[in-house]
Amino acid sequence: MRLSLRREAVARRVSIWLLAMPILGRLIRAVEGARLARTLATLVASGVPVVESLESARPVLRSMPLQDALGQVITQVREGSALAQALRRLAVFPPLIVYMSAVGERSGQLPQMLEKAADYLESEFEQATQITLGLLEPAIIIIMGAMVALIVLSILLPILQLNSLSLL
Repeated sequence: MRLSLRREAVARRVSIWLLAMPILGRLIRAVEGARLARTLATLVASGVPVVESLESARPVLRSMPLQDALGQVITQVREGSALAQALRRLAVFPPLIVYMSAVGERSGQLPQMLEKAADYLESEFEQATQITLGLLEPAIIIIMGAMVALIVLSILLPILQLNSLSLL
C-alpha cells in the first residue's frame, strides 16, 4: 500500500476520497486550512507579498486536491482578485478562512486574522479528536470483551462436548 501511495495518481485518488468523507474530510480540511492560514500569516507578517506567500504555502498542504485549489487561488490573485474572493469562489477551504481573510483585507490586518483563524481551526480539530477518542474507548472495550468471550467459548465448548460424549 505504501508503494502504491507513492504513485501520484493513486495518492490523488485517495486524497479526493478522504476529502469526500463526511467527518474525516471536514477534519482534514480544518487541519490543512489551519496549516495554510498559519503559514500565510507568518509570511505576510514578515512582509512577503501575498502571491509569493501563497506560492510558498502551497507545498505545506499535504492534500493534492487542496494544493491544486491553492494553485487556482494563486492564479486568481495574480489576475487581481482579492484573496477572500478567490478562496470563496473555490469553496474548498473552511469558510472561516474565507471570512477572516476578507475581514483582514478590509481592515489591513490580514496576518492577525489568519493567525486567529488558524488558532480556531486547530482548537476545533483538537476538540474533535478528543470527542472521537472519548467515543472510541468504550467501543474498544466492547470489542475486547467480545474477543474474550469468543476465546472463553472456544475453550469451554469442546470441554462441554466431551462431557456430553462421556455420558452416552
